[in-house]
Formats: sequence, C-alpha cells, structure tokens
Amino acid sequence: MDLRLFHPTDNPTIKYKGLDYHNSRTGLFACRILEWIGWYTSDAKHRLLGHYRLYQIYKRRRGNSPSALPPVQGYILQYRSSYGIKYYWYLLISRLPSMFYPDPQMEMYWINKIIIYQRSDVLVEFLTNADIDFEKAFKKALQQINDPDFITASPATKSPKANVTVNLEQHNSFTHAHNELNIHPIVEKQTQLKEIIIKEQVAKDLSGKEKGVFAKRQVLILLDLLAREGSIDKLPLDKPAKTESFARFLMALTGKGIDTWLETLQNYRSKDLYAFHTEAERKNLLNTLETLATITRNAGFRKLAGIVDKKIVQIERQPLL
Repeated sequence: MDLRLFHPTDNPTIKYKGLDYHNSRTGLFACRILEWIGWYTSDAKHRLLGHYRLYQIYKRRRGNSPSALPPVQGYILQYRSSYGIKYYWYLLISRLPSMFYPDPQMEMYWINKIIIYQRSDVLVEFLTNADIDFEKAFKKALQQINDPDFITASPATKSPKANVTVNLEQHNSFTHAHNELNIHPIVEKQTQLKEIIIKEQVAKDLSGKEKGVFAKRQVLILLDLLAREGSIDKLPLDKPAKTESFARFLMALTGKGIDTWLETLQNYRSKDLYAFHTEAERKNLLNTLETLATITRNAGFRKLAGIVDKKIVQIERQPLL
C-alpha cells in the first residue's frame, strides 16, 4: 500500500513520518485505539483506510469459523453493533465546541454513518476490490463519497445503471379475438428515475436473454480465462473440426440450443472475444466482465473473480485499435 495516498498534499519535500507511522499500523490493539480516538475519522481518506485495516483484522480473527455470511457483510454488521457508542461518545465531547464553530470531524462521523447504513454498497465494493487493487478501489470509493449525491441518494437512485425494482403484473383477459397482456412497472420507494429508464429495464427483463443467466459471450470468456490460467485446455475456437463437439459441450453446460452455439462459435472463429474498436464497445465489454466478476465473487469463487478483475484492468488500460 502506498501511504502517500493519505498525505494532505503531494509535495515530496514534506515529510509525514508520524502520519505514515500510524497509517501503517495493522495490529489489533493499535487499530482499535486509532479507531476510538478518531484517527480514522479525520477525513474520508483515513475513514476508508480505517475500514480496510479493521476488515483485515476481522478476517484474520474470524479464521475458519462457520458463518452464513460473506466476510465483508459480517464485518459491516459487527461494525454497526458498536457504531452508536462511538458516535454518541464523540457527540458528547464535541457538543459544546461545535455550537460555536464547524466541526469537520463530526461531518465525517455522519459520512461514516451513511457509508455503513444507507450506502453500504460503496463499502462492500471497496473492501471486496481492495485486496486485488487497493489504489484503484480506494480512488473509486473516494470519488463516490465526494459525489454531491452521496448524502442524499440511495443505491437504487444513484445512477441509471442501478438495479431498478420493478413489479410486473400480468393480467390475462380473454377477449373475442386475443389475449391481452398488461404490464405495469411499479418502481418502489417512489424513485424519481425518468420513464425511459424504467422502460429500458422492463425491456431488458423481457428480452431473449433470461435474467440472471450468463450470456454466451460470458460463458466463452469464463472458459477462456480459465484456459489462460492453465486450469483447462485452450478453447478450440480456431479448430473447425472440433466446433460441433465443442458446441454440444456448451449446450450440455448451459442448456442453450446447439444451433445458437454453432452460430456463436462461427462468429468468434476469426474474432477476438475481447475485441473493441470504440469507447462504447469497450464499455460494453467491461460491463460484461464486471457482471461476471460480481457473480463469481458472490458465489465464493474469489480466485476466479480475481482472474476476471485482472482482465478488467487490462481492458481499461488497453488503447483503442
């Protein structure tokens, strides 16, 4: 970890030995003390660092103890159990001074409350990805916290990419000539998303691709990444003699028809699975990979998710062809 990420300035002539010393502490006692004295609540950078240090301690102490929850969810729930005490303790000792001048640290206590309750999705994403690429995960989480909408928006209304909860009510009315299908999108919690976003989500749910199922390209990418890591043999995409046998294997694996697989394999015979020529195509490919990484990570295949994450970083840095 580059401790310069937590320096107040980028001036290389200024030494931050004391700051670096405390920020480098990883022991249980030291990190607990830094948490309770408010060291990790001095600013957003240190708040993320504090959560990362405490999460690593939680994972070490948890060990192989049986739990129905993933480690990151268990950590957040454990942290919530003591947050009220920390918050009201600081509120008590800072109440009088804060009546006369602004208290930035009190602001950070509120930010921390938001990040462990209303916007815990930010913390989950940060802690999950920090073990793979800390700096990248840190900068993304910091950007999310500094977004003006952070203190007001819930995950569902944060961006058009958020999952919109939609109820589809189907009414079958038999008339003289046809059946009538009425679809009523109902967005929960009265979100203020534009009508077009709701229509796009409904269209996606009713499209040919079944919701929650890997697309054919995702299946091929998953197998290709495993092959590149040496876990399985190389995909026979460039071997016409094995196309039908490979298609039958994919049909057995996914349940998709052999004809659709034969067509897909034919398309990728002379086409790179990771090819993109515009920023829009790159974005589409990254969305495909990110979905793959999320599903495998949530299923507990963290090593496999790490392989996908490496490919994401490679695609992000790759210049346009």
